[in-house]
Amino acid sequence: MDDDYEIFLENLDNNKYLDQTILILLSDHGIRWGDIRFTKQGRLEERLPLFHILLPPSFRETYSLAYNNMKTNRRRLTTPFDVHATLLDLINLNELDNERIKRRSNEYYASDRSISLFLPIPTNRTCKTAEIADHWCTCHKSHRVPTDSIEGQEAALHLEQHLNKLLHDYPQCAQLQVTEIIEMIQMDAGTPDQGEVGWEEFMVVVRTQPGGAVFEATLRHDYDEWVLAGTVSRLNLYGEQSRCVHHYQLKLYCYCQ
Repeated sequence: MDDDYEIFLENLDNNKYLDQTILILLSDHGIRWGDIRFTKQGRLEERLPLFHILLPPSFRETYSLAYNNMKTNRRRLTTPFDVHATLLDLINLNELDNERIKRRSNEYYASDRSISLFLPIPTNRTCKTAEIADHWCTCHKSHRVPTDSIEGQEAALHLEQHLNKLLHDYPQCAQLQVTEIIEMIQMDAGTPDQGEVGWEEFMVVVRTQPGGAVFEATLRHDYDEWVLAGTVSRLNLYGEQSRCVHHYQLKLYCYCQ
Protein backbone atom coordinates (compact mmCIF):
# COMPACT_ATOMS: atom_id res chain seq x y z
CA MET A 1 0.00 0.00 0.00
CA ASP A 2 3.03 2.32 0.11
CA ASP A 3 2.53 3.59 -3.45
CA ASP A 4 -1.16 4.28 -2.86
CA TYR A 5 -0.40 6.30 0.25
CA GLU A 6 2.30 8.25 -1.56
CA ILE A 7 -0.08 9.18 -4.40
CA PHE A 8 -2.82 10.14 -1.93
CA LEU A 9 -0.57 12.34 0.22
CA GLU A 10 1.12 14.00 -2.74
CA ASN A 11 -2.31 14.82 -4.19
CA LEU A 12 -3.35 16.48 -0.92
CA ASP A 13 -0.14 18.49 -0.87
CA ASN A 14 -0.02 19.49 -4.53
CA ASN A 15 -3.63 20.66 -4.50
CA LYS A 16 -3.11 22.75 -1.35
CA TYR A 17 -5.68 20.79 0.65
CA LEU A 18 -3.23 20.60 3.53
CA ASP A 19 -3.30 24.41 3.81
CA GLN A 20 -6.74 24.13 5.40
CA THR A 21 -7.00 20.50 6.45
CA ILE A 22 -5.93 18.66 9.57
CA LEU A 23 -4.61 15.26 8.53
CA ILE A 24 -4.67 12.36 11.02
CA LEU A 25 -3.00 9.10 10.03
CA LEU A 26 -3.24 6.27 12.54
CA SER A 27 -3.31 2.53 13.03
CA ASP A 28 -5.37 0.53 15.51
CA HIS A 29 -2.44 -1.70 16.49
CA GLY A 30 0.97 -2.86 15.39
CA ILE A 31 2.09 -6.29 14.17
CA ARG A 32 0.05 -8.97 15.95
CA TRP A 33 1.32 -12.17 14.36
CA GLY A 34 4.59 -13.84 13.53
CA ASP A 35 8.04 -14.31 15.00
CA ILE A 36 8.47 -10.66 16.04
CA ARG A 37 5.61 -11.07 18.55
CA PHE A 38 7.77 -13.49 20.50
CA THR A 39 10.15 -10.62 21.33
CA LYS A 40 9.88 -7.67 23.70
CA GLN A 41 10.10 -5.32 20.72
CA GLY A 42 7.17 -7.09 19.09
CA ARG A 43 5.13 -6.82 22.29
CA LEU A 44 5.73 -3.05 22.30
CA GLU A 45 4.99 -2.75 18.57
CA GLU A 46 1.54 -4.30 19.04
CA ARG A 47 0.65 -1.97 21.89
CA LEU A 48 2.07 1.28 20.46
CA PRO A 49 0.54 1.81 17.01
CA LEU A 50 1.50 4.50 14.51
CA PHE A 51 -0.18 7.88 15.06
CA HIS A 52 0.55 11.11 13.15
CA ILE A 53 -1.20 14.50 13.09
CA LEU A 54 -0.34 17.17 10.52
CA LEU A 55 -1.68 20.65 11.28
CA PRO A 56 -1.89 23.45 8.65
CA PRO A 57 0.55 26.39 8.99
CA SER A 58 -2.36 28.76 9.68
CA PHE A 59 -3.44 26.60 12.63
CA ARG A 60 0.05 26.61 14.12
CA GLU A 61 0.14 30.42 13.96
CA THR A 62 -3.40 31.13 15.20
CA TYR A 63 -3.46 28.51 17.95
CA SER A 64 0.22 28.49 18.88
CA LEU A 65 -0.22 27.36 22.49
CA ALA A 66 -2.45 24.43 21.55
CA TYR A 67 0.03 23.47 18.82
CA ASN A 68 3.01 23.59 21.19
CA ASN A 69 1.12 21.47 23.74
CA MET A 70 0.50 18.85 21.07
CA LYS A 71 4.22 18.80 20.22
CA THR A 72 5.04 18.33 23.92
CA ASN A 73 2.56 15.46 24.20
CA ARG A 74 4.46 13.39 21.64
CA ARG A 75 6.55 12.00 24.50
CA ARG A 76 3.71 11.46 26.98
CA LEU A 77 1.24 8.67 27.66
CA THR A 78 -1.80 9.07 25.40
CA THR A 79 -4.67 6.86 24.23
CA PRO A 80 -7.43 6.87 21.58
CA PHE A 81 -9.74 8.39 24.20
CA ASP A 82 -7.53 11.48 24.07
CA VAL A 83 -7.92 11.56 20.29
CA HIS A 84 -11.69 11.66 20.84
CA ALA A 85 -11.34 14.67 23.16
CA THR A 86 -9.08 16.32 20.57
CA LEU A 87 -11.69 15.89 17.83
CA LEU A 88 -14.32 17.44 20.11
CA ASP A 89 -12.07 20.50 20.49
CA LEU A 90 -11.86 20.85 16.72
CA ILE A 91 -15.65 21.19 16.50
CA ASN A 92 -15.38 24.51 18.34
CA LEU A 93 -12.08 26.22 17.57
CA ASN A 94 -12.82 28.93 20.15
CA GLU A 95 -11.75 26.33 22.70
CA LEU A 96 -8.24 26.51 21.26
CA ASP A 97 -7.38 30.20 21.37
CA ASN A 98 -4.38 30.95 23.54
CA GLU A 99 -6.26 32.54 26.44
CA ARG A 100 -8.76 29.69 26.62
CA ILE A 101 -5.96 27.10 26.51
CA LYS A 102 -4.21 28.90 29.39
CA ARG A 103 -7.36 28.78 31.52
CA ARG A 104 -8.10 25.15 30.67
CA SER A 105 -4.51 24.16 31.46
CA ASN A 106 -4.91 25.50 35.00
CA GLU A 107 -8.01 23.35 35.62
CA TYR A 108 -7.68 19.91 37.22
CA TYR A 109 -8.00 17.14 34.67
CA ALA A 110 -5.03 14.88 35.51
CA SER A 111 -7.24 11.92 36.47
CA ASP A 112 -9.53 12.14 33.42
CA ARG A 113 -9.53 9.19 31.06
CA SER A 114 -9.97 11.47 28.05
CA ILE A 115 -7.74 14.57 27.71
CA SER A 116 -7.45 16.73 24.62
CA LEU A 117 -4.01 16.58 23.01
CA PHE A 118 -4.17 20.38 22.78
CA LEU A 119 -3.74 20.47 26.58
CA PRO A 120 -0.56 19.39 28.43
CA ILE A 121 -0.83 15.69 29.26
CA PRO A 122 0.42 15.18 32.86
CA THR A 123 3.99 13.90 32.98
CA ASN A 124 3.07 11.49 35.80
CA ARG A 125 0.08 9.95 34.03
CA THR A 126 -0.15 6.19 34.58
CA CYS A 127 -1.91 3.32 32.83
CA LYS A 128 -4.33 3.22 35.76
CA THR A 129 -5.41 6.87 35.45
CA ALA A 130 -5.62 6.52 31.66
CA GLU A 131 -7.67 3.32 32.18
CA ILE A 132 -5.31 1.14 30.17
CA ALA A 133 -5.64 -2.52 31.19
CA ASP A 134 -2.46 -3.97 32.67
CA HIS A 135 -2.15 -6.46 29.81
CA TRP A 136 -1.78 -3.56 27.34
CA CYS A 137 0.31 -1.26 29.52
CA THR A 138 3.84 -0.56 28.26
CA CYS A 139 4.96 1.46 31.30
CA HIS A 140 5.76 -1.36 33.72
CA LYS A 141 9.31 -2.53 34.21
CA SER A 142 9.68 -6.29 34.30
CA HIS A 143 12.03 -9.21 34.81
CA ARG A 144 12.03 -12.82 33.71
CA VAL A 145 10.96 -15.64 36.00
CA PRO A 146 11.99 -19.29 35.41
CA THR A 147 9.29 -21.05 33.39
CA ASP A 148 9.49 -24.08 35.69
CA SER A 149 8.78 -21.99 38.81
CA ILE A 150 5.70 -22.55 40.95
CA GLU A 151 4.29 -19.21 39.76
CA GLY A 152 4.78 -20.25 36.15
CA GLN A 153 3.02 -23.57 36.63
CA GLU A 154 0.10 -22.00 38.51
CA ALA A 155 -0.32 -19.15 36.01
CA ALA A 156 -0.29 -21.57 33.08
CA LEU A 157 -2.86 -23.80 34.77
CA HIS A 158 -5.18 -20.87 35.46
CA LEU A 159 -4.86 -19.70 31.85
CA GLU A 160 -5.65 -23.21 30.60
CA GLN A 161 -8.76 -23.35 32.80
CA HIS A 162 -9.85 -19.91 31.62
CA LEU A 163 -9.56 -20.83 27.93
CA ASN A 164 -11.49 -24.07 28.40
CA LYS A 165 -14.20 -22.22 30.30
CA LEU A 166 -14.60 -19.88 27.32
CA LEU A 167 -14.96 -22.92 25.05
CA HIS A 168 -17.27 -24.86 27.39
CA ASP A 169 -20.48 -24.19 25.42
CA TYR A 170 -18.86 -25.07 22.09
CA PRO A 171 -18.47 -28.87 21.99
CA GLN A 172 -17.09 -28.65 18.45
CA CYS A 173 -13.95 -27.07 19.97
CA ALA A 174 -11.33 -29.31 21.59
CA GLN A 175 -10.37 -28.81 25.22
CA LEU A 176 -6.93 -27.21 25.33
CA GLN A 177 -3.93 -28.32 27.36
CA VAL A 178 -0.82 -26.26 28.04
CA THR A 179 2.15 -28.29 26.82
CA GLU A 180 4.88 -25.64 27.09
CA ILE A 181 5.49 -22.46 29.07
CA ILE A 182 7.48 -20.36 26.60
CA GLU A 183 8.05 -17.27 28.74
CA MET A 184 7.21 -16.01 32.22
CA ILE A 185 7.68 -12.34 33.10
CA GLN A 186 6.96 -10.63 36.41
CA MET A 187 5.76 -7.06 36.08
CA ASP A 188 7.16 -4.55 38.58
CA ALA A 189 3.82 -2.91 39.31
CA GLY A 190 4.98 -0.93 42.35
CA THR A 191 5.32 -1.55 46.08
CA PRO A 192 2.37 -1.85 48.49
CA ASP A 193 1.34 1.17 50.53
CA GLN A 194 1.59 0.94 54.30
CA GLY A 195 -1.03 -1.52 55.53
CA GLU A 196 -1.85 -2.65 52.00
CA VAL A 197 -1.64 -6.32 51.08
CA GLY A 198 0.57 -6.64 48.04
CA TRP A 199 -0.16 -8.58 44.86
CA GLU A 200 2.02 -9.82 42.04
CA GLU A 201 1.44 -9.61 38.31
CA PHE A 202 2.84 -11.90 35.64
CA MET A 203 2.77 -12.10 31.88
CA VAL A 204 2.89 -15.67 30.65
CA VAL A 205 3.28 -17.05 27.12
CA VAL A 206 2.21 -20.67 26.59
CA ARG A 207 1.74 -23.20 23.82
CA THR A 208 -1.36 -25.42 23.82
CA GLN A 209 -2.41 -28.62 22.12
CA PRO A 210 -4.11 -29.66 19.98
CA GLY A 211 -3.23 -27.11 17.32
CA GLY A 212 -0.01 -25.59 18.66
CA ALA A 213 -1.61 -22.24 19.49
CA VAL A 214 0.58 -19.70 21.34
CA PHE A 215 -1.19 -17.44 23.84
CA GLU A 216 -0.06 -14.47 25.91
CA ALA A 217 -1.89 -13.29 29.02
CA THR A 218 -1.36 -11.12 32.07
CA LEU A 219 -2.44 -12.61 35.39
CA ARG A 220 -2.56 -11.12 38.87
CA HIS A 221 -1.65 -13.23 41.90
CA ASP A 222 -3.36 -12.08 45.10
CA TYR A 223 -3.13 -14.39 48.13
CA ASP A 224 -3.81 -17.85 46.64
CA GLU A 225 -6.01 -16.53 43.85
CA TRP A 226 -5.10 -15.99 40.19
CA VAL A 227 -7.11 -13.45 38.21
CA LEU A 228 -6.83 -12.66 34.51
CA ALA A 229 -5.97 -8.98 33.88
CA GLY A 230 -7.45 -8.22 30.45
CA THR A 231 -7.90 -10.41 27.40
CA VAL A 232 -5.79 -13.29 26.13
CA SER A 233 -3.75 -12.56 22.99
CA ARG A 234 -2.97 -15.16 20.35
CA LEU A 235 0.51 -14.79 18.86
CA ASN A 236 0.32 -17.16 15.89
CA LEU A 237 -2.25 -17.56 13.12
CA TYR A 238 -5.23 -19.88 13.56
CA GLY A 239 -6.00 -20.25 9.83
CA GLU A 240 -8.60 -22.97 9.27
CA GLN A 241 -8.27 -24.39 12.81
CA SER A 242 -11.34 -22.47 14.02
CA ARG A 243 -13.55 -22.74 10.93
CA CYS A 244 -16.37 -24.35 12.97
CA VAL A 245 -17.07 -21.21 15.05
CA HIS A 246 -18.03 -17.74 13.91
CA HIS A 247 -17.56 -15.79 17.14
CA TYR A 248 -14.81 -13.20 16.53
CA GLN A 249 -13.13 -13.80 19.91
CA LEU A 250 -13.49 -17.56 20.13
CA LYS A 251 -11.85 -17.94 16.72
CA LEU A 252 -8.60 -17.10 18.51
CA TYR A 253 -8.98 -20.02 20.90
CA CYS A 254 -11.01 -22.76 19.21
CA TYR A 255 -9.41 -25.83 17.64
CA CYS A 256 -12.18 -27.60 15.71
CA GLN A 257 -12.42 -31.30 16.37
